[in-house]
Amino acid sequence: MIRRLLRSIAHDPLALLSLVFLLVVAAAGLFAPWLAPHDPLLVSWRDKYHGISLNYPLGADHLGRCVLSRLLFGIRNTLFVALLAMSVTMLTGTVLGMLAGYLRGRIDAALMRLCDLMLSFPGEVMIFALVGILGPGLQNILLAVVLVKWAWYARMVRGIVLQYSDKHYIHYARLLGASPGYLIRRHLLPVTAAELIVLATTDSGAVILLLSALSFLGLGVQPPTPEWGAMLGEAKNVMMVHPEQMLPAGIAIVLVVAACQYLGDSLRDALDVTGGEDGRAAFPDT
Repeated sequence: MIRRLLRSIAHDPLALLSLVFLLVVAAAGLFAPWLAPHDPLLVSWRDKYHGISLNYPLGADHLGRCVLSRLLFGIRNTLFVALLAMSVTMLTGTVLGMLAGYLRGRIDAALMRLCDLMLSFPGEVMIFALVGILGPGLQNILLAVVLVKWAWYARMVRGIVLQYSDKHYIHYARLLGASPGYLIRRHLLPVTAAELIVLATTDSGAVILLLSALSFLGLGVQPPTPEWGAMLGEAKNVMMVHPEQMLPAGIAIVLVVAACQYLGDSLRDALDVTGGEDGRAAFPDT
């Protein structure tokens, strides 16, 4: 399935462009200390609202800080944090979904009832509520995202495991003495990998929007740490007199989220997760 996804990207110019764009953005975040023309925290009152120039390619903000430098360093607190949140969420959901689907019985029933409880509330509302209770900060945001979103992945993985665990080759492997760990690692985990990649890719865009919204409202990354949502929050105070301050971070968020969404849609079409020839769905009925 992974090869099928890669072939699909190679034959879809926009999907390939989206992937390359995301890789370039990630590389820019990794090499931000060498690419940024200034220290993103350096304040210079003399350069307050400095226009676009060779010294300030995207201008300077209300404290005279280089907007381009803050945009580059903000990748780490926007894209990378979203990827970290999705990785932890996917790992948690995969482990619990595997346990529920393979062990079944009371463990399956208990985990699925917990999933039903988590999925009965709007995810974004729950995350905002948890962050409001726990307080602002990246650690609390990561915790809230994982606590709310793991149920989607657990339910999906559980459904796939239920479908494949009764296949003949799985029974044959059990008769040969294969351990549960070997069966999960060798046979069950690979068949879930493609669906996990598709869901995580699409969900990453939503998490980036969520992180940016929390920082915009003052519940996420705290000043003076550079983050795209926080940059928008600072720029909104001078939106009427200096509207150009909203553009760099706003355009960056739109482009990255659009790239994640389009790449995820392209992968979903390649995998035909909504119901392909074999009639399998990404979210089987439970």
